[in-house]
Amino acid sequence: MQKVLVIGLGLSGKAAAEYLLTGGYEVFGFDDKLACQNDPEIKITLVDQNDLSFLEECAFVVVSPGVPRNHFLCKKAEELSLEIIGEAELGFRILHKNYPKQKCIAITGTNGKTTVTLLAEHILRYCGIKARALGNIGTPFTSYLQNVDSEEILVCELSSYQLETMTCPVFDSAVIVNITPDHLDRYATMEEYAKSKTYVHRCLKKEGILFVYENCLRDFPKLFEKMNTITYGVSTSSHFSTDKKFLYRHANPFCILPESFEKLGIHESENALAAWCVVSIFGISPDDFISGLSTFTKPSHRIEFVKTIDEVAYYDDSKGTNVDAVIQAVKAMQGPVVLIAGGVNKGFPFTIWKESFMGKVKYVISIGETAHLISQELGDEFAVSIASSLEEAVEKASSIASKGDCVLLSPGCSSFDMFRDYKHRGQEFKRCVADLENRSKNYES
Repeated sequence: MQKVLVIGLGLSGKAAAEYLLTGGYEVFGFDDKLACQNDPEIKITLVDQNDLSFLEECAFVVVSPGVPRNHFLCKKAEELSLEIIGEAELGFRILHKNYPKQKCIAITGTNGKTTVTLLAEHILRYCGIKARALGNIGTPFTSYLQNVDSEEILVCELSSYQLETMTCPVFDSAVIVNITPDHLDRYATMEEYAKSKTYVHRCLKKEGILFVYENCLRDFPKLFEKMNTITYGVSTSSHFSTDKKFLYRHANPFCILPESFEKLGIHESENALAAWCVVSIFGISPDDFISGLSTFTKPSHRIEFVKTIDEVAYYDDSKGTNVDAVIQAVKAMQGPVVLIAGGVNKGFPFTIWKESFMGKVKYVISIGETAHLISQELGDEFAVSIASSLEEAVEKASSIASKGDCVLLSPGCSSFDMFRDYKHRGQEFKRCVADLENRSKNYES
């Protein structure tokens, strides 16, 4: 019986372990969180850090996306010349072997991945084509292997962490939606982070097509110089472009976007264009695409309107976990912004915000581990105060905001210092806003 080590026993790690067990492997597992090691659901041999002799007998190692590359077990595996792959690569190797004709789409980048993934899945289904969203969006690839439908088009959201160990050529089309500062707590430089995104290119089928957001080629030209790419963005010099009214092919309009897009940030039109790029190769017509687009509901916590209280609009952008996401959210607001930001630092300076905030952001309320850093880096040009909790931040924001203003939760940071995840943070923000509304109604009565 072959032995395999799975490092990291979160959602994808557990899925990989479960699949490997059904495949007849003897599975060893390790997770830095002691709670996971005591989980009765994990029916594998848990690793004793003081006895790693089993590694010499392992066929390969599966590493979960959140596990850093310098983890001591990864280093030990490298010393033994063991192959280290991710859960995604494991899943695709098996899929490619057993279902070589399965159609697959890859979506990666910094911001907008989930929206584009769900939109592409929605458009395909709207047009009567079987489709399934997988990957970083929530369903591990190895979980899908338990019940494969070879007629489905798999729409796969991939993080840089997943792409680091991926090589299997499975994708018919792929898109890099943008590359902006993120995860600099893991990557030494922006160039290194960007390079991890380009690894999607090596996972294309022979006739596969890579679509790339125009700014990626501008910012990292050397990374793309040996790749055949099709560009998209707002510039008419790109193969595909948009201006919030139309989608263009070589500067010629071929789709009229719904009128609602004119009032939204340009990133919404860019997301729609990215989805068009990856699904159009499957015979989707422009008319069917727009009809499907008109029925799509964007996932929660992404510049999501919550409610208006006393003529102040409240928006939940809890998924805005990096600096560029916050910039896009601020740009999308229709009035002056009272911004709630902060959380776990991901390694980039908040001074990047200054230029985009000018004339838009009237006040910043900082929370979490980065509260003081945000105050230090923005306080010389913007009014900033620190709140000890999200409840206090919402209270402060409501007292500062005037009629016509927007209170925006767009943290620019991870959530794990104060919340379970970005969803929990967004839900708590909505709860705080609902409490605020109830108090306002009681006061009026």
